[in-house]
Amino acid sequence: MSVRVYITGVTGGVEPYDVYVCQPNNTSCFYISTINNSEIPYEFDIPVPYDVSPAYMIKLVDKNDCIISGTSRV
Repeated sequence: MSVRVYITGVTGGVEPYDVYVCQPNNTSCFYISTINNSEIPYEFDIPVPYDVSPAYMIKLVDKNDCIISGTSRV
């Protein structure tokens, strides 16, 4: 079953943002896409086989290499 992620806003940072999905402890990160403010709200599905974790960390890395992150449970 796929897991859908919704990014409804970004506070701080300078676009563009590289979007990553990681394990909650910030390991095993993989790249999803690069987005700009004009593409927010942004949504995507966590691909198989990574869609079976009970929690995820969504990490955005901005133009200045600043990290904006949050953890969510499925």
